[in-house]
Amino acid sequence: MKNKFPSLLILIGVLLTLFFLFADALGLGKAGIQAAQILGMEIGVFFVLAGLVFKTLQKKNEFSLKTFWINLTDGLRNLPALTWVILGALPAFILYLIIPMFFDSSHRIQYPVDYIRQLVPIGMDFQSMLHAIDLWLQSGQSTQYVFTPLVNILFAPLLLLGYPNSYYLITFVTLISYLTLSLLAFLMSDPQNRSVVVVIAVVSIFSYGLMFELERGQTYTLSLMLCVLAAYLFHWQRDFRWLAYLLFCVAVQLKFYPALFVLLFVDDWRDWKNTLVRFFALGLANILLLFLFGFPYFSTFYDQMLNSVQSGEAAVVNHSIQSFVFMLSSSEWNLFTGATMLWIEKNSGLISNLLYVYFLICFLIVLVGAYIRNKPGFNADLLLVCVIGSLVLPSVNHDYTLPLLMAPVAMSVVSWHTQDFSRSKLLAVVLTIIASFAYAVTLIPHVFKPVYLKNSLPMLFIILTVVALQTISTMSLRAYFAKQSPVLQDVSNQEEIAAPPKSKSGGSQ
Repeated sequence: MKNKFPSLLILIGVLLTLFFLFADALGLGKAGIQAAQILGMEIGVFFVLAGLVFKTLQKKNEFSLKTFWINLTDGLRNLPALTWVILGALPAFILYLIIPMFFDSSHRIQYPVDYIRQLVPIGMDFQSMLHAIDLWLQSGQSTQYVFTPLVNILFAPLLLLGYPNSYYLITFVTLISYLTLSLLAFLMSDPQNRSVVVVIAVVSIFSYGLMFELERGQTYTLSLMLCVLAAYLFHWQRDFRWLAYLLFCVAVQLKFYPALFVLLFVDDWRDWKNTLVRFFALGLANILLLFLFGFPYFSTFYDQMLNSVQSGEAAVVNHSIQSFVFMLSSSEWNLFTGATMLWIEKNSGLISNLLYVYFLICFLIVLVGAYIRNKPGFNADLLLVCVIGSLVLPSVNHDYTLPLLMAPVAMSVVSWHTQDFSRSKLLAVVLTIIASFAYAVTLIPHVFKPVYLKNSLPMLFIILTVVALQTISTMSLRAYFAKQSPVLQDVSNQEEIAAPPKSKSGGSQ
């Protein structure tokens, strides 16, 4: 059969070419040469050319259908991770950016002018923070926004610049933080697939979420950069662990969400004594920092924080679990009507709790996976689920926090493709495509996305699910290899080569 395959292609090509060439004589289609006929003849010629190529290779004994298929599958399996990232991201950009922008029924380009609700003057959130700091310095009074003592200390000097210079500076700091995050993700990833980090960082710098953060003058990217830099120093520059702890505390005081990232400061998942001591010390240090201005200020800060947690806010740009569930029964979305909407509204508390439980299950899967593997060094998947937790758990979390995903997503994808389990390669490819699609959707302005994707929470949960499935796959394959010969077990442990080196002077601190 393999010897006849090229001839079969040539025969099919000739028949197709003749069929479309004499379509008029057969009474098919419109009279005269039509575009469809030309297309059909071109397809026939393509089959003829393919058959001739295969026939030539067959004469040189270089063609075998079985060998061709094996080489094709091996080639696909060994393609770099960047291939699957682009394959997953492209449909999101085409469906929710290219088509709405260029294929509109008005036949005019549709630019997302109002994709961010403009507040005047620009940098309103940052200016509100400086105003609160200024009022506290001048009179000891507080506004509706109360910040940690360390925030007051760190940002008070910016009052000397005045507006708009202070806003220009924080914009510059945010961009530098973004570039530093990209560089850290590059350095902390496996060299073989660092191109993934470069592409994701370059594309994401134009994202809707980062523009939103710059417009409001927020400091989420700065806080994450300090956390990732602390993790880098902890695992790769052990002599500077004291600086890593300091940077972590500053990050937590800027935005509370980095408190989850204390899990990144683990040397040995079996050494719980030293790990718990480290966690306790970092936690105590951050609690004490809240009392720098005394108990009255802490009490005011605590009350304000408690009110913000309880109040919540339902909006398309708020991707918290609480907001998403409220939006399900909102007329603004109009996803459900009648009895279904009433049921969702009545059981909103149950739906919220189920989403919280689902996040907890996925989080524990990754955490337990880290414990079972006990791999020394930085854990990218753990960072990613912690970031997702910081995005969905608070009651208010606007889309200007979405840039936090850039570095964790890039590092996780790279880590999935550094393992030597050939059996898990296909699953890693599928999960990479899905995660890349979900992440790409978060980069696009919500005004271009269909109603069921305007809120980013579904995409965040898809990424969360992918990370959990990848962890389960890795644990299952490690168990499989462990039951085989010691040689196979050694193969399963080859991923340890990506672990950061330990300096001679570094110890468990």
